Order: sequence, then structure tokens, then C-alpha cells
Amino acid sequence: MKHLNTLSISVGIALVVSPSFAGPGEAGDRVTSLLGRMTLEEKVGQLCQRVTQDLSLVNGGDMEGRAFDNAIVDVIRRGEVGTFVGVPGPEAHNLYQKAAVEGSRLGIPLMFGRGYVHGCHVTFPIPLAQSCSWEPELFRRTCEFTAAEARGEGVNWFFAPMLDIARDARWGRIAESLGMDPFLASRIAADVVRGCQGADPSDGRHVAACAKHFVGYGAGEGGRDYNGAEIGDDLLHNVYLPPFKAAIEASVMT
Repeated sequence: MKHLNTLSISVGIALVVSPSFAGPGEAGDRVTSLLGRMTLEEKVGQLCQRVTQDLSLVNGGDMEGRAFDNAIVDVIRRGEVGTFVGVPGPEAHNLYQKAAVEGSRLGIPLMFGRGYVHGCHVTFPIPLAQSCSWEPELFRRTCEFTAAEARGEGVNWFFAPMLDIARDARWGRIAESLGMDPFLASRIAADVVRGCQGADPSDGRHVAACAKHFVGYGAGEGGRDYNGAEIGDDLLHNVYLPPFKAAIEASVMT
């Protein structure tokens, strides 16, 4: 049942952020219909994520008729992939999305993710620096601007906000964090979600947000990435969980 729920959520989000569909209500009906028609292979495919490379280095910018693109398009048409990370440029996004919506058996849109932490084409101060302003509204505005730029590239899913409480300056990813204060991080978390998703993520100017990373990731011992951590119930509930709770209450989509 957990796997089925995960699949339902994955397909539902893909439908909601697609301009081809009216909104959550319609997406829910479509998900129920689609799940009943999907083969096992298509269900597994929707839970698969592909990481692409910079195609400009492979095919000189010619987005059609090349072996690399043709192979990816064939995979999409067979329903063997649900999400992509790192697709370069709007041409590739359009090519792949067209293959999914018009060329696959069920026409389920793809999700294209990117880790835009502080800007797309226009860059802003790193999150740690922005958080020093103590102005959550600033995050909403910068995230809204970044979402609009990224959506123009074809991206519809952000790997943000990064909500790991970081209290060791030696940690290599502290620059992406909102610092050490769970109250501030929680306030900012909600505004980042609102800035990314807006009132309607399918409007062509907003994206699905993602609260990351796994709770407690920023607590690695000695500031070493992917290191162990000792986190008791008190720290878990009062320090590391609140920002994620705030993002959920702000209706973060992933």
C-alpha cells in the first residue's frame, strides 16, 4: 500500500504542475483512472528518475535526430521514466515532455527537477546570507522570481527549500542552509514554499517545491557530510523537525 500511495502522489504531482490539467481536483480523478490502467512496468517506470548530461557536449545543440535523444525518447514513450534531473535547456525539455504527453500510452507528464537554491539565471545571495536578513518575505520574492525563470527553461520541480538546521560551520553544505535557528528556518520554509508554488503551480510561472533533506542530515558529527549523528527526541522535535512541519503546513508538494 505504501508503494501504491507513493505512486499516486508521484503521478498526481506531475498532473497538477502541468498546464494541460485544470488543477488538483481534476488531477485526483485522473490519478484514480490512470492507476487502474497502468501495467506493472509503467508503475515502476513512474518511480524511476533519470539524470541527463549536458547535451551540448554530445550533439552540438542539435536536439533532434541524434542517437542520444532518440534513446531517451524511446524510454519515455515506453513509460519507463517519471522524472528527470539536469535536462539542459528548453529544447530538450520540450522534446522529452512531448514524447511523454503525446507519445506514451497514457500521456502522463514528466517532472523535471533542478536544485536551484539561490537563483536560476539571475542569482541571489546564498540562503545562509539571505536568512541573516530575518525577512521571510524576501525569500518568497526571490523564490517566485527564480521559479518563473526556471519554468521558462522547462523545469517544474525545485529541490528547495533546504531545511536542514546546521550548527557546525565546518559542514560543507552549510551555505545552502538557513542557519541554526529552528524558529527562523520555519518561518522562511513557509515563504519559500509559497514563492515556489504560488497559488497555482500549473500557471506556467511556478513549480513544485521539495522540503529537503532527510531530517537531521545537517547534524553530521564533526561537520563531515553523510556522517553519523546522535539526535534525541528533544532535539528532533524542537530543532530538526519544525522547519519540515512548517513546509508541510504551507502545502509543500514533495
